[in-house]
Parts: sequence; C-alpha cells; structure tokens
Amino acid sequence: MAKITIDGKEWDFEEGMNLFEACTIARGGEKLPHFCYHPGLPIAGVCRMCQVEIEGVPKLQIACNSTVRDGMVVHTRTERVESTVRQILGFHLLHHPVDCPVCDQVGECALQDQYMKYGLYEADEDIEDKLAKRKVDPLGPLVMLDAERCVLCARCTRFTEHITGTRELGIFQRGNHSEVGVAPGLSLDNNYTLNTVDICPVGALTSRDFRFRKRVYWLSTTDGICPGCSRGCNMVMSHAEGVLYRYQPRENRQVNDWWMCDHGRLLYKEVHAEDRLGQRVDVVQRVRPVHALFAAVIHHAHDDRVVQGEFLLHPVVEDPVGLLLREHVLRVRVDTDAGELEREEDGDDGDRHDDRPGMIDREFLELSAHVLPPV
Repeated sequence: MAKITIDGKEWDFEEGMNLFEACTIARGGEKLPHFCYHPGLPIAGVCRMCQVEIEGVPKLQIACNSTVRDGMVVHTRTERVESTVRQILGFHLLHHPVDCPVCDQVGECALQDQYMKYGLYEADEDIEDKLAKRKVDPLGPLVMLDAERCVLCARCTRFTEHITGTRELGIFQRGNHSEVGVAPGLSLDNNYTLNTVDICPVGALTSRDFRFRKRVYWLSTTDGICPGCSRGCNMVMSHAEGVLYRYQPRENRQVNDWWMCDHGRLLYKEVHAEDRLGQRVDVVQRVRPVHALFAAVIHHAHDDRVVQGEFLLHPVVEDPVGLLLREHVLRVRVDTDAGELEREEDGDDGDRHDDRPGMIDREFLELSAHVLPPV
C-alpha cells in the first residue's frame, strides 16, 4: 500500500493505482473534470482537463495518466488548477456551436456540467467566427454525428478499436479541422454501436432511435436486467408516464462491464409493440365446457353425459386438465351411440360456420402454444 496525501488528507491506496480513480475516492465520489477518461478504455490523455498539482513536479499533471506513488502530495482544488482547467475548457468551446437549446444531449452533457462548474466566463469569439463542420451525418443505422459539437476526446474511436475490434471510426484531418468519421467504405453497424453514444461526453454522437423523443430531465430511471439473452446485462430503463423510451447499460464489472449490445437495447420496443395484447382477453369461459368434455373423451374418462355436435379442436392432451394447441386442427366427432372418436385432418370442405352450436371461435384456435387452465 502507498500512503499519499490528497487535498490535505492522507489516504492508503494500492501502489500503481490510477491517480484519477484515487482522487475520485478522496473527493467523496466527485470526479475530476474530464472528457476523454473512461475506466473501460485505454488512457488517451487528450482532453487535458483532469489537471492536478503534485508537489515536487514543476508543471501540472493530468491525473488519468499518472499513478499512485508512496509519499505523493496532490492538490486538486487550488486556484492554479482551476484557472488552468478554465483555460482548457475555453479551447474546447472555441468552435463549439453552443446550440444547447436544440441539442439532444442537454441534461446529460459533460460539457455543460464542466462549464457551469469551471467556466462561467464571457466568450471572446463571435458565433460567426466559429468553424463550420458536418451536421446531422449518419455514421450508421443507429448513430448520428454532429461534428461541430465534438471535443475530440477519442472515446468512440478507442471503443471501436479496443472493445469491438471493428475499427470503423477514426479522427481525420489536422488541427482545428479534425473530425471524427467512419473509415472509407465502412459504416458504423456492429452490434455495439450505441455504446459510442453512451460514452460520448457531449452531443456529437446521438442515438437515431432516441433523439428528439424526450428530454432526459423528464425521464425517470429504474434498474433492471436485460431479457435479451442469458448473460443478463445490468441496465437502466428510462421511462415517463408509463412509456419506455430506452435501455442503457448499468456498470457491473462481473457481468457486462459498462457495455450492452444494440439488440438488447432495442428490446424496449417490444413492450409497446402494436401486436402485443393491451388488455386481458378472457377466452376461458367460452371454451370451458368444451375443454372439460374433450379432456374426458380423449382420456377415455367415459361417463353418461350426452355428447353431441362437432367441434374444431387440436387433439393432443398432455394433462387431464389442460389442452395443448398443436399445428393441425382436427375435426372431432363423438358418436354417443357407438362411443367412438373420429378425427379428420383439417382442410376439407366441411361446414365451419361460427354460429353452429358448440363451435369454438376460429380466433381462439389461432392462438399458439397456449395451455388452457383447469376447469
């Protein structure tokens, strides 16, 4: 263990631990200002926002690319640190369009959060002097790019390089003309593309499925488990007024880390699918007498009841009190005089009029793999 001092208080951490994570613990869970750092991605150190002052080191250092060493004395809240962060934030906003009222990231934007805490300065640039870049540019079927909002944190490019290994994204051009984009001839269409939207700290990458549907500050969240497969990814369900709007991954390093596949995310649509029953449909009362009758007949539980008429019914009974519907509809006729059971394959020209006595509605027959409850 290494003993270090952070903001005047001593802490014991593992030697070699990432200094950013150590400072987060020492600050009571409050993270240092940052855009590029993510615990699930390799260190890039490109945003330069997580500046800290380390005694014995003449220049400020970025915490994400520093490690804990025994005897370190670190300051994270000095005027020198905050002034430097404010200046770096100004560079990030130099060509930002500042279109927060129409940005879909509003309410969960790290750039807004950092400005409100470390910025609050009067900008020297006019909006006309800002560099124009691509807007509303689809990178793939699920992700939209607004290059003017990008702060070039390289989270998305590192994700496709080191997590999915598909390498669709890259940073092209140089200087203030640099932009995120897809490599020539490629499209961002792997099964984990929406994770790039999650980790984008600003409104540069947005979900084409969710964008402009609901402001996030009107949404409530509930923890859940993805039903898409046996992995059981931990997720957060965003909803409002009884409507689900999106699924997002919830960190669990023993199950799904910070990620979630696109297939699982889009399963929220099944909850409000048009072909899903919206209310209880009571079919039991209509078929209860038939169910009781044929459970007795097919299982040879003969009694003295008078059996008359023709019925459309599937023939297989797997339980004395339950009839399992099968693929082929059979016509079942019970001859009370002979006590015999006759079956004919469906498809003949027999009368199927729904008004005939004892006839089960065809709508009920179309329900598949449904077990009737006991009578």
